[in-house]
Amino acid sequence: MLIQVFVVMPVLLNTTFPKNSQITVSLKDWSTIDQPGKILCSRSFDFSYQPPSEKYIVKLHNCPNWEFLDTLKANERLVSAVINYGWKPINSYNWLKKGDYYTNAPFSLDSGATSITVDLVKF
Repeated sequence: MLIQVFVVMPVLLNTTFPKNSQITVSLKDWSTIDQPGKILCSRSFDFSYQPPSEKYIVKLHNCPNWEFLDTLKANERLVSAVINYGWKPINSYNWLKKGDYYTNAPFSLDSGATSITVDLVKF
């Protein structure tokens, strides 16, 4: 299965992303509210010197936990996208700083859809 996540910026930047920038997109099982979401699929890669664009595409594929997506209701699925602006997190506790872009939003894959669009906000 391949899912494309369209990551939409709140404004078009007038410069490239600085050195050490990183983008991370994750699909999570959010069915247990009182616990952290279980990551079903995640992809991170270097975003240094990425040119300005209104939208970036991240392709998620070959994930070991795809079978769980079909068992979850739409409000139990969460897509998370973060662009760390000029730095890369070293652990899961320090993942967002002022100036980064992020979103967490529920999503559905009705009717065999294979894409998700998320709008980022600046932190």
